[in-house]
Amino acid sequence: MSSYSSRLVSLCLLCILSHGISPLPAVSQESKADEVKKIPRAGVNGVGTPVCVYCPAPAYPEKDRAAKLKGRVLLDVTVTPEGKAATVVLIKGLGEGLDKEAIQAVKSWKFKPAKDAAGEPVAVRVQIEVTFHVC
Repeated sequence: MSSYSSRLVSLCLLCILSHGISPLPAVSQESKADEVKKIPRAGVNGVGTPVCVYCPAPAYPEKDRAAKLKGRVLLDVTVTPEGKAATVVLIKGLGEGLDKEAIQAVKSWKFKPAKDAAGEPVAVRVQIEVTFHVC
């Protein structure tokens, strides 16, 4: 039985590597819609990076604080030409409560929008990391 299991694992890994398929999806279906719209990544091909001008920290749920949960939540955010976080997609989370708080906080942030090579404000996608730590 052990030999069968090891062959199966090897075959699965070979398939994954040969087809370039990630074993764990890094983005959700929602971010694929952004790719279809061709929203550029911030800081690439002459497109600038948005700057947060109002960035309050997320609320830290008391039950998570009592459990001493800490870490980082990684989000893929579409920042509009008006400087608002339009689409927020969870890439890597810590748990439902902390993830929701991070998403809610980033949606309330205000940004100085990114500009294209011509100096016009444009929508961009940027990754934002929100850190939770127990003081």
